[in-house]
Amino acid sequence: MSSELVKKMYRNILDFYDSLGEQFDVREDFDGLTIKEVLKGDITRFLMYLSASDGVIAANEVDAIHEYLDEPDISFTPESLSKFIDDYNIYSHDFETSVPSILRLTVKIDNEFEKTDSNAPSNISDTLCELFKAVGQDFMRVDGDIHGREVADWETYIKTLDDYIKVNHHKYIK
Repeated sequence: MSSELVKKMYRNILDFYDSLGEQFDVREDFDGLTIKEVLKGDITRFLMYLSASDGVIAANEVDAIHEYLDEPDISFTPESLSKFIDDYNIYSHDFETSVPSILRLTVKIDNEFEKTDSNAPSNISDTLCELFKAVGQDFMRVDGDIHGREVADWETYIKTLDDYIKVNHHKYIK
């Protein structure tokens, strides 16, 4: 998938989550953040994790993170991003095996929709997982050189997402 298509997919899913936020207000559970902001934060941390995979945080990786984050008041340099990743333990086994908040919420929403509304969107969780896959693959190409460690880390993180869905989504546990 081309980089432009991935970014369009990301924007469309952000818009969908924005509308989903009208039905599911999560701000009380997430320090005032909307469901769309939770998604942006989780995607951003995922990209930070991948940026650290090869041991070098390139300027174009930082630029790509800024593009996905889309928060003009937040700006990183490669050095400040590296410090942020270290300070918040983002490049770690704990991070790569922890399910992001947005996926926990989305599986819960999918399960709720399945119980209450047959006309509701289905498999939002799978779509979200596909977004993480596509965004990660696109991001790994940013610096022009995909390292084996990046691919292995991407696979580990995506497996965490897939496993969570398979264990917690009603469509798999019937």
